[in-house]
Amino acid sequence: MDADNRALESAELLDEQERDRAVARIRKDLELEGEAECRDCGDPIDVARRMALPSATRCIDCQDAHERGRRAR
Repeated sequence: MDADNRALESAELLDEQERDRAVARIRKDLELEGEAECRDCGDPIDVARRMALPSATRCIDCQDAHERGRRAR
């Protein structure tokens, strides 16, 4: 009986871990969709940039201009 309980607990744990990974993937996809457009120019933010930096709010050109402006001050 103990072996059956351990097998059941192990299966339940695997199911829970798989659900957690699926939820994490969905949340990540939703985060990427939420920042699809540049806050400065409105152009789409490149997918590769969004994948590398999910918190990006500007396209690479606007981010470069923003950083150059801060350095000039």
